[in-house]
This record gives sequence, C-alpha cells and structure tokens, in this order.
Amino acid sequence: MLERERAVIERQVSHLKRLVDDLLDVSRTARDWLRLEREPVELSAIVGDAVEAAGPLIEERNQRLTVSVPRTGLVIEADRGRLAQVVTNLLNNAAKYTPPGGHVTVSAHADGDHIALEVADDGTGIVSDLLPHVFDAFTQGPQGLDRKQGGLGLGLAIARQLIVAHGGTIEARSAGPGQGTVMLVQVPCARVPSPHDAASRDPADFSRRRAARRVLVVDDNPDAAESLAEALVAEGHEVRHVGDGPSALQLVETFLPDIAFVDIGLPTMDGYELAGLLRRVPSIEHTPLVAMTGYARED
Repeated sequence: MLERERAVIERQVSHLKRLVDDLLDVSRTARDWLRLEREPVELSAIVGDAVEAAGPLIEERNQRLTVSVPRTGLVIEADRGRLAQVVTNLLNNAAKYTPPGGHVTVSAHADGDHIALEVADDGTGIVSDLLPHVFDAFTQGPQGLDRKQGGLGLGLAIARQLIVAHGGTIEARSAGPGQGTVMLVQVPCARVPSPHDAASRDPADFSRRRAARRVLVVDDNPDAAESLAEALVAEGHEVRHVGDGPSALQLVETFLPDIAFVDIGLPTMDGYELAGLLRRVPSIEHTPLVAMTGYARED
C-alpha cells in the first residue's frame, strides 16, 4: 500500500517541480538573470537530449516520432542544456496536442548564416485568433474542465525567451483546428574562425603581445617539469628547468629568472630550504617564488 502512495507523491512532486521551474525561468528572464553557458555544439546533440527527455510521453501516447537532423554540420554557439529545454518543450507540446497514434517530426537544415529547426505535428492545430499569442506567458489553447494538458502555459513563453537570448527567432504556424502545428526556430550558425582568428590564437602571437619572462622551473619529476616548461615556452617565455636545489643555485649564477616555480618535495634539499637560499642571492632576492607540490593530504 505504501508503494502506491509513494508513487502518487512522486508524480505530484515531479509535476510541481516542473511548474516551479517554469515560473523561476520566467522570473529570471524578466530580470535578465538568465545565464547562458555557450559553447560550440552540434544541433544533433541538442535534439538527441530533447528526444530522450520527451520520449516517454511520445511513447506513452503511441505516437510516431521522425527525426531528420544531420549528425554533423549544424554547429551553433549555444547553452546545450537550455536549447535542449526549448526543443523538449516543443516536443512535449506536440505530443500533448496530437492524438494517440499521431505523428511528430523534427527536422533541421542550414539556412544561410542561420540554422532552421522545425518541430511539426498532425495534431489539433491552433485557431487563428490564438496564433499571435501562443508565446505569451500563461496562454493556453482551449481545454476541457479536466485540464488533461495541465501546465501553466509557460513552456512556449520560456522557449521564446531562451531562443531570443541566443540571438534567434521562433514562430508558430498552423492552418487551423485539426491541421497540425509547425514550430520554426532559427538560430545563428557558429562563426567559422577566419585565418586571422587562427593567427590571433597562435602562441607566437601571444608572445608578441605579451612581454616574455625568464622562468625557472625546479622539479625532480621530469614529466611535470618538462610539461610546464613546454607550456610556458608556448606562451613565448624563456624557460630553464632543473631537478634539484643545487642545480638551481648554480643556474641562477648565469640565468636570472623573473619568476621561479619550485617543487616542495625536492631531493638533497627541499623547496623551503631552496627558497631561503634563493632569497639570499642579491640579484633575485625579490623574484616571486611559486610553490608546487604533489602532497595532497591535509597534513
């Protein structure tokens, strides 16, 4: 008996969570608190996330889902989670307003410097009077007293706000009741780096724009020392690396570093002792010293 009650509670809490999340999203966008973590992402990955989320409802209603989105070639600068939320909302709406056994399709293609995504269904459609307002908050189509579709009428409002935040547009099309609905989303393609952009990211360019420094690396782990040295050289700095304190003291007689990275657990003398001796070398007594260690335990 307790299992049945728990299942009821879980369903209702899940429903309430969705409603509260929708309200919070509307509030965030209204106050410009919405944060997007953008990165280049294939549209197919976003659609895949959305299909996974909306799949159970589509299966429950015994509907046929057709996805026609190229696996590669449609890259956008986007917050993957947020755009997946948009497509999920569109799929859920299509499923809710399409009779059992109906058909939902998702397709996408490049359209100039934009990518067009369509979510279409052969469901109840939208009356002409409602069509201009479907993206307004708390707007819903006619429902019976049983309110089988549920919700607050916020899904499409949130979808529009998220698409606009990505620099895109969203539009609803329907020929009328019983004629199905098409949701058309357009978002900018990710900008393809130009040769000039590639040059600006070249390490040699960084070295030209940033003053080179003389760097000393003292670490008895050859892999760690060489990796750090290579990274610093790639940034345009002049680097010397040695594996122990005596070698470092000998080196600074001819190589005066602007900064030194010193491992704590060195052989012969530890990093603390070496740091004290480096401080006694007049020419580098004020050189910044950076401690490095592999000792990760609290003690």
